[in-house]
Amino acid sequence: MDSILSEKKRSITKEEDSVEVGNKSSDFTISQKTEDYLETKLKEFEESDLFLDKNMSLPKLLGLLNINSKYFRRFLKNNKNTDYNNYIIRLRIYYIKEKLITDKEYLNYKISYLAEECGFSSHSKFSASFKSVLGVSPSEFIHKLKDAAVSS
Repeated sequence: MDSILSEKKRSITKEEDSVEVGNKSSDFTISQKTEDYLETKLKEFEESDLFLDKNMSLPKLLGLLNINSKYFRRFLKNNKNTDYNNYIIRLRIYYIKEKLITDKEYLNYKISYLAEECGFSSHSKFSASFKSVLGVSPSEFIHKLKDAAVSS
């Protein structure tokens, strides 16, 4: 009986040790040089409109930035308060929002075209993301812009 308890205790201790090691390994810092590099590279990425590519993926972006996943994920979490998916979604939504505001032709396009234009593979994912980011559906947003144009 004692040997079973001892074995169980050793097993629990090993699990606790691995949790501690796991926590220690995630407690790393990014050098200022790397942070500056990532900030510059992400700004270039955002200005290039490469995020509109519906095939843009985390591995593809990591290759473009020439950075490893661990550093990139930590940078996004600490500096942009987001993860990769939400980062790309926000870039795409703000892109199409700007298009709708600055180019009145976009107000006449179908939602499915707008979705495709900014890199979404489906109308429903685009609409849900748009509402999540901006607080209104694409249709409501367009309707408000059209009303504002008529009022002025």
